[in-house]
Amino acid sequence: MTESASVWRLPTRSMVLLLAALVLLPALIGFAVASTRTELYQGEADVYHTVDNPEFAVTDRLLASQELRAQDRALAEKVAAANDTTAQAIVDRLTVDNVSIGVNDESTVLRFNILDEDRDRARKLTQDFVDAYIASVRTDLDDIPGFAENKADFEELEEEKDEVRDRLKSATAAGDLDAQEDAEADYDRILKELAIHVDVWRQLQRGEVLIYAEAASTAWVTDDPVEPRPIRTAALGLLGGFVLAGAAIVLLRRSTPLIVD
Repeated sequence: MTESASVWRLPTRSMVLLLAALVLLPALIGFAVASTRTELYQGEADVYHTVDNPEFAVTDRLLASQELRAQDRALAEKVAAANDTTAQAIVDRLTVDNVSIGVNDESTVLRFNILDEDRDRARKLTQDFVDAYIASVRTDLDDIPGFAENKADFEELEEEKDEVRDRLKSATAAGDLDAQEDAEADYDRILKELAIHVDVWRQLQRGEVLIYAEAASTAWVTDDPVEPRPIRTAALGLLGGFVLAGAAIVLLRRSTPLIVD
């Protein structure tokens, strides 16, 4: 030998078997495990949100708070009680996503998904959960401090306005100028008081962000199971196998003594 060259050598058959095992085993194991899992169908429903206050709009920040509210365990417990299951079972198979369907960057939609072994049950659980969520979102205006009293006074003034209008009509028909003048004065007074109550209502509402939720349509369910996906799992396992094989080559190269020719 006139020249020395350092080369890394490993018996070819051993290397091929090792690398093949590292590449194929994760894919085969993943496929086998996924194939034994229970098939699950996915129910889905979209819920649109609006805000009943011109000073506010539905922003991603507001919708993010609604996303957290949608995952309240109390909702799962309510739906579970009506469907002979457990709240934990619903929570484990529930996903709530903030999705954008419009042309702008801000979403107004939450998408609900629930998985179940039975196709019809997946749809029903999703619909029941959405219904429970929408009911929980509804804000009663009477809960706003001072609104109920203002509303009651407003309704009384509306009734009084109708009575004064009838009085004015009768006085005009009878030609009673004094009664007509009194009715007109009362009518003007009532209109001014109604305007004041409207301003008060706006002031009371100004600091409130009243969010309303509405289902885009009834819940639907996938025609075919969405889980398990053995082919996808095998593909991911194969990708992981290539990573392992690459790492093994690096380790073998570092740990195997060099042979000098």
